[in-house]
Amino acid sequence: MFIVMWTIRGFLFAFCIILGVGERIRYDGYQVLRITPENENELRTLHNMQSSSLGEMIDFWKGPTFVNKPVDIMVSPDSKDYIIHSLMRGGVTKIITFIKDVQAMIEPPKRRMVRSTEFDYYNFNTIESINRWVTDTATEYSTVTEGSLGSSFEGRSIKYLKISQGGSKKAVVMQGGMHAREWLSPATVIYLAKKLGEGGPEATEMLDKFDFYIIPVLNVDGYAYTWTNNRMWRTTRSHYNFTYCIGVDPNRNFDIDWDDSKDVGGSSAIPCSDTYRGLEPFSEVEVAALRDFVISLGGGTNNKHGGNVAMYIDYHTYSQRWLFPFGYKTWDEQRTSRALPRKPGVGVGGNGVSGRNKDRVLLQGGAERAVKALKRVHGTFYDVGDLMTTIYPVTGDSCDYMYEVQNVKFAYGVEGRDQGDENGEGGYGFIAPPTEIQPSGEENWAALVALCKYVFQHI
Repeated sequence: MFIVMWTIRGFLFAFCIILGVGERIRYDGYQVLRITPENENELRTLHNMQSSSLGEMIDFWKGPTFVNKPVDIMVSPDSKDYIIHSLMRGGVTKIITFIKDVQAMIEPPKRRMVRSTEFDYYNFNTIESINRWVTDTATEYSTVTEGSLGSSFEGRSIKYLKISQGGSKKAVVMQGGMHAREWLSPATVIYLAKKLGEGGPEATEMLDKFDFYIIPVLNVDGYAYTWTNNRMWRTTRSHYNFTYCIGVDPNRNFDIDWDDSKDVGGSSAIPCSDTYRGLEPFSEVEVAALRDFVISLGGGTNNKHGGNVAMYIDYHTYSQRWLFPFGYKTWDEQRTSRALPRKPGVGVGGNGVSGRNKDRVLLQGGAERAVKALKRVHGTFYDVGDLMTTIYPVTGDSCDYMYEVQNVKFAYGVEGRDQGDENGEGGYGFIAPPTEIQPSGEENWAALVALCKYVFQHI
């Protein structure tokens, strides 16, 4: 079982060398299995598999969290039977096929016919097309200006839009495309930018309160690579001489418990892992560029939540969750940890709740307000909670970093569509078709409208 000692990324990298650098990786016969642990022993089996060498031959699309919460794993045709046997030997029996053929879902559907000069909001777009759209949008709308965070590892511009009616207002930072394969994330963020740019009563009310800074794709190199070489690529495209593996998980590269000091399993030190945290915090130029950008907007002040950035939202897919800090510790631990500096007189809420516990109440209240509005649009249900207890432990992530270091009072990570029903029917995972863009945009617009009202009331 030589392959067991390889990560999927390491194997695919070697496969690329054999085929030639320009060849596109295919996933013919690969399947996504949905496994539901029905008790603590079965959940432990899945956790052990994920952390063992066997886990390195599996792509965990959705990792183990709680009893009766589905786990999705992508397996190759050669490994499927062995992995199912290993699961059943560990007592896991509730296993269904979520996606029968990954490559069949990857094959591009026919695109809608649009004028060649027109940006198609209801199809997925290349990074080149998105960058042209940023420029065109800034030209079209008086409230929109174009900017760049800087250049990526491979030299691409990391573009953003500022949408503002002028004056001095708190900032809202919204960003997509942290993980390359999550195409619905940039498409949703672009839809939200479109709605803000076009105006209308809801957009006008939001722009009366906030300036919006929208980054459609942060991981521009990885996103470009999903179009040209490997649709399932997740990480950045940086590379170093000490390893044949390429890329770092940008959402494990922020300087917030980056080295997993509590040993919660929130990141990996293995270069070929999809959750590899990098050589050091901010080793990835894209992550460092986002840090510097938020600082330039007025984050990172000495006074707790006294900066100019009121809210940060990091859009991902998939699993339908609206998440907030912490990923590397619990809120019970937070109460006993070192308090950050505060404004004079700040620290205890009027109801006797400590400042940090009041933050948790406010964060959850905002998330609940957002998902309630979201559900009214298409009936889509989202879970709400902190990263650690709602999805899985995460270290070095953007949400925790923005809240705890940059002092952004409302910091959220959104895991969007689509997960199908409990029988695995109707879901797409990371390979959502273009038909998911409009409903995702519509429901996230409703969520954003409701959330901005809530945040404005509590800053």
